[in-house]
Amino acid sequence: MKNSGSMRFLVLAIFLGLGTGWTQPTRAQLRTTVLMSGLTNPTHIAFLPDGKIYVLSKNGTIRLYDPATGATTTAATLVVSNVREDGLHSLVLDPNFAVNRRVFVLFGTLTPSPSIVVARYTVLASDNLDLTTRVNIISIPYTLTNTDEHNTGCLAFDLQGNLFIALADNTNNFFSGPTTGYSPRDPARPNYDAQRSAANSNDLRGKILRIHPEDNGTYTIPTGNLFPVGTAQTRPEIYVMGLRHPFRLTVDARTGWLYWAEPGPNATVDDPNQGPRGYDVVNIAKTPGNSGWPYCRGNNFCYNVYNYTTNVGGALYNPNALQNTSTNNTGLVNLPPARPALVWYAYNSTLPNTTFPIFGNGPPNTSMLGPVYYFDGSIANVNKIPLYYNQHLFIFDHSRSLVHAVQLDNTGAVVAVKRFWDQTTANPVMNPIDLKVGPDGAFYFLDWGSTGYPNNSGGGNLVRLDYIGPPDPVVSPRRIAGKGPESRLLAVGLNRIVRLPAGAVSADFFDLRGIRIWHWERVDFDRPFSLALPETLDGVLRMRIFFD
Repeated sequence: MKNSGSMRFLVLAIFLGLGTGWTQPTRAQLRTTVLMSGLTNPTHIAFLPDGKIYVLSKNGTIRLYDPATGATTTAATLVVSNVREDGLHSLVLDPNFAVNRRVFVLFGTLTPSPSIVVARYTVLASDNLDLTTRVNIISIPYTLTNTDEHNTGCLAFDLQGNLFIALADNTNNFFSGPTTGYSPRDPARPNYDAQRSAANSNDLRGKILRIHPEDNGTYTIPTGNLFPVGTAQTRPEIYVMGLRHPFRLTVDARTGWLYWAEPGPNATVDDPNQGPRGYDVVNIAKTPGNSGWPYCRGNNFCYNVYNYTTNVGGALYNPNALQNTSTNNTGLVNLPPARPALVWYAYNSTLPNTTFPIFGNGPPNTSMLGPVYYFDGSIANVNKIPLYYNQHLFIFDHSRSLVHAVQLDNTGAVVAVKRFWDQTTANPVMNPIDLKVGPDGAFYFLDWGSTGYPNNSGGGNLVRLDYIGPPDPVVSPRRIAGKGPESRLLAVGLNRIVRLPAGAVSADFFDLRGIRIWHWERVDFDRPFSLALPETLDGVLRMRIFFD
């Protein structure tokens, strides 16, 4: 916090309420604009500090879109393995990009051996990648052939500069026999046994890794990963294990919590001999842990122990006492307990989803996610996503072209799931594959197009989504009483945006008993600031504002 020693302060009385005018924006108040079209197999977008956008394609092409001019250029063409789901997956900027001009890229390669690689590149003044500066940070062996699946991943930095690396389980989704569509755990066929990868504490596939990239091109292990450095039969890079296909992940910009989404297996009914129907999931990790795949799914719905020779199922796995006894396992037998998902919904099922009915039954699913959105009142764009969606996690389904806003409380628990967007002819977002919030506060979708993954026919788009409804009310405090310049009593109206006086650096919020219930500190001192108050602050409050 910016501080010059002593501080003066203001005391405000704030009257808050969620009733008047606190309604969800309608679909008619959202507008889409196609910025790029004709994209073949687009996979990921990343914003540069000046608002330009890197647009990745599965075949290794990185395009650069300039929103100021509408021009598109090619920033790089990487040599990647482009087989089935494999290819160019993700790009993130170094947290210190303004100084070092570095980016990190995740892609598959066949050279020198089949693997998924995280490589670092330096960006030129032209915003093109300098391919001669490539440094491989980490390489994870994968099987990459025309019959192998789940060879994707995603990158994100946390608030401490550690790099999260999400990696799919490299296990075939479709397999013959009566267990197809459930959980692949056949020891006799390694490529159909996710116990060799996702449930293997000594393998990096089917995991989210957390490492700290170093300037010399190596990496170190942050404290607090799932397995301490030196633990036998484990890899210290692992932060979360037991994952099927973590195709998208995001870090909450305020809490630092990690969220990710995973498509589920394809079974449409529960089977007493095998286990639950398929579930797509959205997960949260505040600390390291195990998500349970391939033994459990969704709300810890567990599969049956299964004999692949006799095709007979036994008892259900215990999520609190999981054991990996596969002959393909090189790691621990006794695994950490499985954690239930944050949100789950079934794959193409006629059975109701009683916990999250908004998802309905619908066609096949492919769960993905975007950011946790926080309203920024200092952004001048009147078409930014409105205050209503403050502290909402945005999730979307690639196959169903649906977008939902998950309202979260301050513990990360789900308050409500709300329909944000569904595909229509008038405003199409067809098969979205990435979603980011731009520096202008608008949403940016990377749209795969109508042809199913993993190949399209050049029908992909980059789409901006704006809010065109009435603006959020912003009220500057007005003086109603006081005892001098150092302590004045002020009040605001029934809304949750307070325009702070110039020079404000922090604020405390108190209930009428005088107990402090929230603290805020300013991080950006270069522009005026409007503070969006969290929904947990309700009723009549006192606010003390501190100045330099």
